[in-house]
Amino acid sequence: MEKDWRGRPEETDVLAICRELSSYVASSDRNVNVARNIIQKIFKNKTIDMCSIVPNQASFADGRYNAIFDLVNGYSPFFETVVDDDGLCDELWNSVLEQCESTCVNPEESKDSVLMNSVSTYVTKLLPCDESVLNMTQRSSSKSQHIIKTPLQLFRPSSPLVNRIEIGNPDEMVVSSNANLQPRYVNVFCSLVKKTCSTASFPSPNRLLLLRYLLKQFHVFCLFETNDEYIDTLKNAMMLQPPFMNQLYAFFQTCLHHCPTASSFKDITACWLTYCRPWRYYNMANPSDIPPISKFIPFAKKNFDFYRTLLGKIIKKFSCFNLTIELTGTLRSIVEFSWKEPNCILLRNLGLNVQPHIVALLKDIKNVVVIQNEIIRKEKMENSSFINTIFGLSSTEKTEKGSQLIGIVESLLADCDKYLATRLMPELLAEIEEHDKSNAELNKTCMSTILTETPKSALPDHYIDGRTNLMILTPNGKRQVINGERKFDFSKSARQTTWHTISQLEFAPMVLLMNYAAENANRMPIVQKLAAKYTEPTFAGKLARLLMYPPVPNPDPNAASPIATRVRRRTPPMLKLRVFANAITLGLFCFLFLAHLFGRWFVAPALLFSFVFLIVAAAVDSESMGKEEEIEKERKPWESDESWELRRAFLAAHYDDYPRTQLQCLSQLFINVNLLGCEYSESLMEKINELGRGIRPNKATTKSGAYVKASSAKKRQAVTASDYEENTKKSKDATFNFELVNEKLGKLKAYLTATPHHLSGEQMLRSAAGNCHMRWHVKQVGTKIEILIDRYVALRHSFSQYCVDARDNAINSLIENFLSCTPSLNENEIWFDGVQPGDCYAQTMNRSFAKIKKTVHGQKDYKGLAKSLECVNLSIVQNTKKLQGWSQQFDLVAGDCLLATRLLSREECTRPKMAKIADEMASQICRKIADSMKIVAVEKTHTSLAFEDC
Repeated sequence: MEKDWRGRPEETDVLAICRELSSYVASSDRNVNVARNIIQKIFKNKTIDMCSIVPNQASFADGRYNAIFDLVNGYSPFFETVVDDDGLCDELWNSVLEQCESTCVNPEESKDSVLMNSVSTYVTKLLPCDESVLNMTQRSSSKSQHIIKTPLQLFRPSSPLVNRIEIGNPDEMVVSSNANLQPRYVNVFCSLVKKTCSTASFPSPNRLLLLRYLLKQFHVFCLFETNDEYIDTLKNAMMLQPPFMNQLYAFFQTCLHHCPTASSFKDITACWLTYCRPWRYYNMANPSDIPPISKFIPFAKKNFDFYRTLLGKIIKKFSCFNLTIELTGTLRSIVEFSWKEPNCILLRNLGLNVQPHIVALLKDIKNVVVIQNEIIRKEKMENSSFINTIFGLSSTEKTEKGSQLIGIVESLLADCDKYLATRLMPELLAEIEEHDKSNAELNKTCMSTILTETPKSALPDHYIDGRTNLMILTPNGKRQVINGERKFDFSKSARQTTWHTISQLEFAPMVLLMNYAAENANRMPIVQKLAAKYTEPTFAGKLARLLMYPPVPNPDPNAASPIATRVRRRTPPMLKLRVFANAITLGLFCFLFLAHLFGRWFVAPALLFSFVFLIVAAAVDSESMGKEEEIEKERKPWESDESWELRRAFLAAHYDDYPRTQLQCLSQLFINVNLLGCEYSESLMEKINELGRGIRPNKATTKSGAYVKASSAKKRQAVTASDYEENTKKSKDATFNFELVNEKLGKLKAYLTATPHHLSGEQMLRSAAGNCHMRWHVKQVGTKIEILIDRYVALRHSFSQYCVDARDNAINSLIENFLSCTPSLNENEIWFDGVQPGDCYAQTMNRSFAKIKKTVHGQKDYKGLAKSLECVNLSIVQNTKKLQGWSQQFDLVAGDCLLATRLLSREECTRPKMAKIADEMASQICRKIADSMKIVAVEKTHTSLAFEDC
């Protein structure tokens, strides 16, 4: 054995250090100085790479791995001493992280190292999850040691229990039955996680591997159920809002922003998936046990930003890297959030819809398959010689990896077609066939820009015609517009055209007169023939483009929504008669006329006056243009057209009132309040509302056409949060406009009609209200719910305490009223076909039952009634209430409406008999619905609505 040591000087040094330290440990059980000495000589020793020491020396028992592990494992006197001292804990964690950062060993190899195995025993000591955890005592020096299966190797849900460590000899083991919650141990563990989440430097792969294990073990510990209800409650509360949640969020956000390579991005995403999918570690002793999703909904709500912000960053980050085989597993895990349960159910409860972003991502990734297919085809053509074919060299490693990548992506696209009802695979096959036929030049990049814009805010595919400078749709762009995937915003086209905007050097009456003359001139045959030549590459086309403005889309001003009609009217090219309304042109005509009348005595003074006038006009125009240019520079690349139009109006109105930095902050706050619905302190909200007088979405100017500053709007009443509590005094304001509100309500109805109905009610209302720039608010006091749209009450109902999901029922009822009736403003309320907000819910229930009148005819059981009610977005619930003695009251309730009730005797209070009674009551309910029995408000029952005879 000594001969072997002489051949290994490094091992000799490590073993000598360990033997020296072991002698101190044996002589003193718990000694702070000995523990600190171990940290200095082993963990902080730069000549010892603990991540490279793995248990593979089976030829001799006292190897480096066994010597170090026996000295520093989680059940040694060393760790028991460290865990009781805060200073030693910090010193140990810092040295562990330094070892992870300084090593060059691959994580696949370091996961079995002495450092990772030691940390795993630390964690299982701090967070015990099983009363039968087997722990190792002193190892024998006469037998070889096998590789330990640590929790770092057990990342899949189907793997063995994370806390069990397999040892060759079961006689050398003792049982520790400590599964209680120890606050100090939990604090020590959380301090390790916080230190691991440090953003002082970008994390190494080994630190990310350690973090992933810590997050997984945290979920395993919190989800492990003990027989102590109090302990389980504390663990559940800790899982909902971990002490390290803020540090972990900042760590993910920083790392995703500065992620340099695809491998680090994969590791960071794996850590995010480990934390945000806790259900994968529910009851790991029995992986077939399906976790209840309701148990994890509170966790998702507490960690809302992890799903809303970080998931979006991860999806967008795929555009920064080439798609490789190693990245496809991460890609599938992220894409499955759009359809796989319970991922999609969790996002649906949070009000998040990632399907449009996932589909846009997969459409861009579909290009990778086309590119890879062409690369493989060219590679095979280059290696298709006779000799390569004979010796089997036509298939290279590059082509094999490309084929494997194509197979994985095609499988992912097929699953997307299956679960999301897309047509990605047929489109992919068509594109590949088109490439094979055309043999076009391919772009050699393996990824195109992904998710730079959301699908509907991006412009359709088009090109700019060099002759006419017009945007011409490609065939793919026409398909995008017809299918509603992408669109132009035609609502601003009329006011953005050259012949509708009045500049400072134009005379407004003359502009109106010239526009009227140009419109009438368009009726002349010669002008119509000239306009028809506008896009032609002929002399007549050049003349038309010189004398006429280009054609523009002109939507119907009476249309309720810009997406309500597919066919748009188009204003033809118009003659540029506006030049005669320009002040310079008018001045030139006046000068020539007066020069003709008065001769040379007028020419000299007039020329001098004209020269001064031109200088002044140029100075005013340059100042105005300079101001406009400075404002245009404020636009952000990601800012939408609607948001920028509104913010530009705010900047223009207050450009000279505030310093630039303060004005930028105020303008962004103005956008947050008016477009995003954010709320700030009362004083700040009052200031933003005061500064924003006369500047509103789609109505950025006042009736006079000029922006209004805050100084000229102080007499108006400020709009604050208290407006939700006040009633009809606001209706007497001079600026109140019924027609404008009714027009916006009509647009809201049109947008709700066009919104996909597979979304939840809250998602539909949020999307439609956002497109119309309307704010909506659900006010709930106890069981009374009011829904306000732009501070007007649209629905009011007092739900009973037995109603399940009262908020969702109220939102669904409001959407049904919008879709079935015509909304109109009545003082401070929105009425639907003359029905006031307090009666809207009852009317919704009556219409819903009328819609299923034919489908319930002939239904005779509870299951058939439930299926019919699902068609109108209603669910039926069985409620039981214990009365005196053994009797019970059995009710069938849909929403907040009592459908039927019955008193059950003692003999009937069994599950089979109650199921039979439910079928009988359901049959009676179906007959009532078929007979058009009305829903009325009642007070004697525990619900607010019931059938007339209940």
